[in-house]
Amino acid sequence: AGGSYIIRQGTSGDSFYIIRSGKVKVTQRIQGKNEEQTVRVLERGSYFGEQALLKEECRTANVIAMTPGVECLTLDRNAFIQLVGDLSELREKDYGDAKRGVVRSHKLPHDVDVDQEYSHIRLTDLEVI
Repeated sequence: AGGSYIIRQGTSGDSFYIIRSGKVKVTQRIQGKNEEQTVRVLERGSYFGEQALLKEECRTANVIAMTPGVECLTLDRNAFIQLVGDLSELREKDYGDAKRGVVRSHKLPHDVDVDQEYSHIRLTDLEVI
């Protein structure tokens, strides 16, 4: 329901969320400010909650359902780690390209602004295989 907290800043995190429908407001308590500050609004296809799972830190922001409500797909920590794995392992995986003389482009995948690169993709664009 609108106004319900999905994530509270400072709590431990054990779930990853993908918005299926609706919108959420992301807020943070910022030192020196009396009220929570709105950081952004996320909508269908956006995701949140990954930072606490990847870094095993406390939640860095509040995520609040907006009216009339939101529906999210969730993964618990174990499922998230199993599916995503250790990202450094993925980045550092050696496919033997250098041995075969494959020249990498000047722009590595981790140099790409992911938010900008994939901003046009929505959950409905993806296909379950």
